[in-house]
Amino acid sequence: MKRLFISALALGMTSFAFAQKGTVLVGGDLGFNFENNKNTEVKTSSISFNPMVGYQFTDKWTAGVIGVSTFGQTEDVNGNTTVTNKNNELGGGLFVRYTQPLSSLFSLYVQAQGFTSVTKTETETEIGNSSITTKGNDLNKFGVNIFPAVFVNLKNNFGLNFNFGGLNMNSSKVDTDGAKAITNAGFNFGKTVNIGVTKNF
Repeated sequence: MKRLFISALALGMTSFAFAQKGTVLVGGDLGFNFENNKNTEVKTSSISFNPMVGYQFTDKWTAGVIGVSTFGQTEDVNGNTTVTNKNNELGGGLFVRYTQPLSSLFSLYVQAQGFTSVTKTETETEIGNSSITTKGNDLNKFGVNIFPAVFVNLKNNFGLNFNFGGLNMNSSKVDTDGAKAITNAGFNFGKTVNIGVTKNF
């Protein structure tokens, strides 16, 4: 099985190396994932973009809004039959960030955010020249994430952000009669590394 994974996270723009009172933080994250399984003839791809806009109330505290969007697709080919599953998630929420400068080069920050989203699913089955499309039930989701990160000032007020994981809790429920919520929580530190760029306006 060959697998290709490309991810670019937290690409954004936020007039100083370290945020100052009265400035606006603009940023987000962008990710792309693609997998082609030659054994099963299944192709999986997804792209996500989660923008955010915040206001710097003090030199250390920032609060604002975030957007949540993920578009995924799985294509399964079996002879003259092709089944394509699409999952599109859209939502938004709020965040608050506390930043502690350590020097002219480094600062630490902790961000807490909560969001809600709705995932819509659709299955398209192609058999020869005929095609059938069916829509699934919506999936409603609520999540809370708390994570620490390191900001490194490089040059000309641009810097890199390093996020090594954090705490997360999610609750999801299918929009159908009798469905019950599924809740999960986890802690991850050091297993993943997200790298980004920021600047303040």
